[in-house]
Amino acid sequence: MITTTNECATKATYFVDYENVAEHGLRGIEKLGRDDTVFIFYTNICNKLPMSCLAGNTANVRTVEAMPGKQALDIQLSSFLGHSIKKNAESFYIVSRDTDFDKVINFWNQQGYENLSRITSFEAKDNPEYEEEIPALDENVKQVINSVIKKYESADDKKTRIHGELVQIFGADQGKRFYDIIRSDL
Repeated sequence: MITTTNECATKATYFVDYENVAEHGLRGIEKLGRDDTVFIFYTNICNKLPMSCLAGNTANVRTVEAMPGKQALDIQLSSFLGHSIKKNAESFYIVSRDTDFDKVINFWNQQGYENLSRITSFEAKDNPEYEEEIPALDENVKQVINSVIKKYESADDKKTRIHGELVQIFGADQGKRFYDIIRSDL
C-alpha cells in the first residue's frame, strides 16, 4: 500500500531501500524541495520510520510496504522504478548501499535513461566525497554476529533472518550497518 504526504509535479524522484539504509539514508532529506518525490520502501523487518527523520521535509513523501520474501523489496523497488522512469522527472535516485541496484541502473542507462544513479543517503547526493562511517566490529559484537549467523546458516532465507535478528539486537541503524559489513560473506 502506498501512502502520500504532498502531491505535486516532480523534479527528482527518489526510491529509498529503507530496509538497507534505515534512518541513516534519510539524512539530508530536508534539503529536498516541493517538486521532489520520495518513495520509502520498507518491510515488516524494518518498519519503524521515526517521524523525526522527516522533520523539515517539504518533498512529496510516499511510503510503500513491500510484500515479504527473499529480495522482495529490491524486486518491487526496481519494478516501481521501471514503471516510474517514463514520467519525465529530471532525475532518479535509488537510496541504498546495495550495489546490486547498480545493475538496474546500468540497464536503464543503456536504454537511454542516463539520469539515474544510486546514492547512500540524501547527504551523499550533493557531496560525492561523502562517506558514511562504518563501525569497527569489536570482539563482543563479532561473537554475537557469529552466533546469529550460525543460528540461521541452514535456513532458506538466512540473509533475511540474520538481518532481522541483527536489527532486533542492535537497533535498526546499527544492526543494518553490521549486516552490510557481513552480507557479502554470507
